[in-house]
Amino acid sequence: MQAIKHPSKMTGFNRLTRKSVHETLQDFGFTEVADILNFLDFICGSDLDVSEIAYLRQKIHLCLRRNDNGSNYFIRLREFATELDCLSKINSSHM
Repeated sequence: MQAIKHPSKMTGFNRLTRKSVHETLQDFGFTEVADILNFLDFICGSDLDVSEIAYLRQKIHLCLRRNDNGSNYFIRLREFATELDCLSKINSSHM
């Protein structure tokens, strides 16, 4: 079984912070985004670990599946979902 990396062991481009996620999502008024913002405020430390990134990834994908109508409004959420997918793959390959 592979160990989950502690945030201090993740470096550079494969780190995600509570502040950066909050700034990315704060303008979206979906229930799933509200869940994420509460999660960030009450559960997460300043740097997110692999399990927290996985939670974000699932919530963003759920939000897009329920609400994305293909409009430009969702571009930032789609890009963020892709970023989370990449971070998940990078962090799991470096364990």
